[in-house]
Amino acid sequence: MSTDPTRNAEIAKIKIGQQKLGLDDSTYRAMLGQVTGHQSAALLTASQRRAVLDHMTGLGAFKGQAKMAAHPIARKVFALWAELHRAGKVGDPSREALRAFVRRRTITKKHPAGVGDPEWLTASEANRVIEALKAWLERDGNGKLA
Repeated sequence: MSTDPTRNAEIAKIKIGQQKLGLDDSTYRAMLGQVTGHQSAALLTASQRRAVLDHMTGLGAFKGQAKMAAHPIARKVFALWAELHRAGKVGDPSREALRAFVRRRTITKKHPAGVGDPEWLTASEANRVIEALKAWLERDGNGKLA
């Protein structure tokens, strides 16, 4: 184990970012692999750790409002959104962009403006949003299912 306090602090912050983004282990390792080519934070150089932290910051991990979702269904919505961004299908990975998507997908007579945040979704609304995100992930670049 390294005694470099900067390295240890950066790895700890990466792990905190993983928690705040609600990433499970396989999603987290896939993100590390995409950003750095490594699937373990322990193997990263200083510049690679910085790149991971910058990527997580872009996803909203270290902003005041970007805390880990309280409900597992909301965490699933956040994780799918992050996965869409990593796949290059979402240009803006911010929480505000996800909120806009959720609002559009949940417009009903009961909610004419849609639901404003994934945390506020009912089970049926969450299911509708999750299935839309999954379908988006499965589509290839031509709008067809892969």
